[in-house]
Amino acid sequence: RDTAWLKAKQEADPLVIVNNILIDGTACTGRVTIPDSVTSIGDLAFSNCRTVTDVRVPANVKSIGQSAFYNCSSLDYINIADGVESIGVQAFGNCNALTRITIPDSVKTIGGSTFFSCENLDFLREAVNLTLLDMTFEPETEVDLTAIENLKKLWICRISNATVTTGQLENWTSNWSELSALNLVNDKLTDISPLRNLSSLQELDIRDNEITDVSPLKDLPALKTISLSGNRIADTSILEAPGRTIFGADQQKE
Repeated sequence: RDTAWLKAKQEADPLVIVNNILIDGTACTGRVTIPDSVTSIGDLAFSNCRTVTDVRVPANVKSIGQSAFYNCSSLDYINIADGVESIGVQAFGNCNALTRITIPDSVKTIGGSTFFSCENLDFLREAVNLTLLDMTFEPETEVDLTAIENLKKLWICRISNATVTTGQLENWTSNWSELSALNLVNDKLTDISPLRNLSSLQELDIRDNEITDVSPLKDLPALKTISLSGNRIADTSILEAPGRTIFGADQQKE
């Protein structure tokens, strides 16, 4: 970023846009309204900008790149207009001041660790058309995951380092008729009985929890791969079936 070309561009306009891609906004301060001409926010476009507080993303933008707003420590609010379809890995990671975000129906995918360390954020209440959700939290972070029950179109869901209760899991799975892959790693799970109704589930990763009973999984017709290490399961043989692969069966906690 420390180039003469970029500095000259920033002096002309703090939003540096090339071929309708916003490639740099680190010289911006306060509220930022991205022009309608922009169709994509590039990877790292605002990363480590400590002076941006409020961002408005227009409907013509289709994608927000990886780490686009990573470590924007003063960013409090971001409004994403209906039209954006994907949000990249760690797009808002480490934005500790972020408390409000509008995610429209148009968003289909949210990448891994997108909201990592966003401890004050209430999110996902409007993103009802998501098909992929991938979230990794800093261990011991208290996160409100209630809104996940609204995500009825998920195909893939990955949640790590959270606390997932049996009640939450029951509410989520009752709406997940199309879910094919589920990762719940290090989420303090003890009871996986709500998974018994996931008839489309093909891949399951439930490593590093406190699970003792895996019988709810045995009759899932589509389940092909299961990762179980780091639990307290005494007998995994009940899960054996033709065409099914079990990982970590012999790597249980004492």
